[in-house]
Amino acid sequence: WVTNGETKINAKAIVGSDGASSIINRTFFKIQKDWRHKHLTVQAYFSNVGQIKSDTLEIFLNKEIIPGGIWIFPMKGEVCNVGMGMLVKTLRKNNTDIKTLFMDLIYKTKTLGGMFETAELTSDINVRVLPLGQRISKISKERILLLGDAISVVNPITGEGIGQAMNSGRIAALHLDKCLISNDFSKTKMKEYDKSIARKFNSVIRMSYGIQRLISFPFLSNRIANNYNKNLKLRKQIESLINDPANYSKIFDPRLYYRILVG
Repeated sequence: WVTNGETKINAKAIVGSDGASSIINRTFFKIQKDWRHKHLTVQAYFSNVGQIKSDTLEIFLNKEIIPGGIWIFPMKGEVCNVGMGMLVKTLRKNNTDIKTLFMDLIYKTKTLGGMFETAELTSDINVRVLPLGQRISKISKERILLLGDAISVVNPITGEGIGQAMNSGRIAALHLDKCLISNDFSKTKMKEYDKSIARKFNSVIRMSYGIQRLISFPFLSNRIANNYNKNLKLRKQIESLINDPANYSKIFDPRLYYRILVG
C-alpha cells in the first residue's frame, strides 16, 4: 500500500516498469548498474545533409568511439536523424564532452565532413544514457517485480531496447496472471519470473558482448566492413546475427570468422 495525504492505494503486486532510473529498484532492490555497461547516445536533426539516399540508413564506425558508431537516418522533408552511440568508458578515455565529440566527428572527419558541409542543425542535441544488458539475477521479491529498462535489457550491439522491454513485459504479464489465478505472490513463486527472464535474456546478452568485443578492434571492424560488402553469404549471416537474437549463438561458428578474415 502507498499513502499520500488522505489517499491510500492497495494493490496485489507492484510492477517496476519505471525505466533505467527506476524508483521501485532504488526503493526495494538497489540493483547497481555497472558503469562499464552504460551506453551514451547523442541525437539531433539536421537539414541539407549531402550524399545520402532517402531510403538508406547509414552507419559509420570511428576508432575514437568503437564499439560505438554514428548513424544517419533520412526522414521526410530533407531532414536527417543523426546520432552517435558510445560506451561511457570509451568517452572517459577521450576525456571530452560527448556533444563536442559528436559535432567534431560529423563536421571534421574526412568521410562525414563532406556530407555535412552545407548541413544545418535544426534541433537541440539530446543526450541519453542507455543501460546496456547485464546479467539478470534477482529482479523480484514477494509481490514486487521489475521489467524493461529497470532490469537493463538494451541490446549491447544495436542499442535497441523496445523489443526487449516488450518481451519482458509479456513474460511479467503471463507470470502475474498465474499468480492471480493461484493467489500466490510469495517470494518462491516470484522467483519463477526471475528464471523466465534469465532464460530469455542472459544468453543473448552474453553473445552480444562477444560480438561487441569483436568489433572493438579497428582492424577487425575494417575487415568485416570490407568483406561484408564483397561477400553476400557473410552479409546475410551478419544481418541474421544483428536482426534475430535467436541467432546470436552463431557468434561461435568458426565459418563466420573464416568469412570475416578471408572474405
